[in-house]
Amino acid sequence: MKRNFSEIKASARESLKGNLGTSLLAVIAGNALNMISTVIPFGGLITCGPLSVGIEGIYVKDTDRETPKFRDLFLGFKENFGENFLLGLVKRIFLLLWTLLFIIPGVIKGYSYAMTEYLMARNSELTAMDAIRESRRLMNGNKMRLFLLELSFIGWILLAIATLGLASLYVVPYMKTAKIEFYNDIYFAD
Repeated sequence: MKRNFSEIKASARESLKGNLGTSLLAVIAGNALNMISTVIPFGGLITCGPLSVGIEGIYVKDTDRETPKFRDLFLGFKENFGENFLLGLVKRIFLLLWTLLFIIPGVIKGYSYAMTEYLMARNSELTAMDAIRESRRLMNGNKMRLFLLELSFIGWILLAIATLGLASLYVVPYMKTAKIEFYNDIYFAD
């Protein structure tokens, strides 16, 4: 049975207890690595998939009640690098093509592919296309639900803006963990 947003958020807050520091460090380090990689020719393209899988893998561990380590940030580089790289590349190409049709199809497909990194982080044996197909299957009938969950954080986002980003030190990990709790909700309900 699918949980309501209050239950998903409560579970996300519980997951973050004791792991907020590692989760926050993953976001900061991941964003820093993304920024650095854009300076290198094709660096952003090379790191986008593996780094995203590593960052999301830390949050998957949070929700699985495991203690994530900083080195888990590099999980996407250590395990199945080729498929994680392809995932980032193919996902970007697909989203670009859908967005070229009009903005709305690109947004809808973005929600269809929203679970790919979580799937890859949880199962390093998946291929990029398997993760995309599985994400599309999981999100069938759940895209609007994920949109509404994200919309429910509008107050938190406004707080982060009002504090000039200071509150985002809590808000970003909280939102990411809630999104993975949503993923767990639809993945394990199957």
